[in-house]
Amino acid sequence: MKKLVMVLLAFAFVAGSINQLVARPPQARCGLTEANAPSVRGLRLGMSSQQAIDLFPAAIKRREMKDDIDRAKAGGNEVVYLAFEPAGDGGGDRFAGVASVVTGVQKNRVVDFRIAYAGPTWSSIEEWVGKLSETLNLPAARDWVVGPTEDSNKVLRCSGIQIEASTQGGGATLRVRTNESFREHAAHTGSSDESKRREFKP
Repeated sequence: MKKLVMVLLAFAFVAGSINQLVARPPQARCGLTEANAPSVRGLRLGMSSQQAIDLFPAAIKRREMKDDIDRAKAGGNEVVYLAFEPAGDGGGDRFAGVASVVTGVQKNRVVDFRIAYAGPTWSSIEEWVGKLSETLNLPAARDWVVGPTEDSNKVLRCSGIQIEASTQGGGATLRVRTNESFREHAAHTGSSDESKRREFKP
């Protein structure tokens, strides 16, 4: 009888421990937010549109950039994308090995940026993610998930931001954006796709 009571007590303890584990919400593997997101070549989430433009001083001389720059500085709710070419826009040594930079500006602050590198080739997405994790002090590759383009794309989902790494033809890109801008983009894309499906005639 005493043995049976001991077994039942042990079972109750184990069951209670399991219930506690199930009830406890999983810890986020990446706690990064806009406030403590990594700075990459001087680009960071939350910087003003002017601070981003200042990294490429010659960009304002390009006629096709003027309207976009004016809209970005206006501080509206729309996300305005500014495309920079470091080689011609005066990025200097800071952007050595970078082919292009695109920043998404909303309410006069950067909420999204994408860097395309013209540097070394990478044998796999895992190698590129490993380099990013090491250099930017990010969680290890095991915490990144497969992205929308599968093998050549990995995403790190954090508390307030998303970091996306991709390799195409040996080259590499890095994208950092707030979760809000990601959701807005997804909602806009979904709405646009739905409209196209409705209007499509096979």
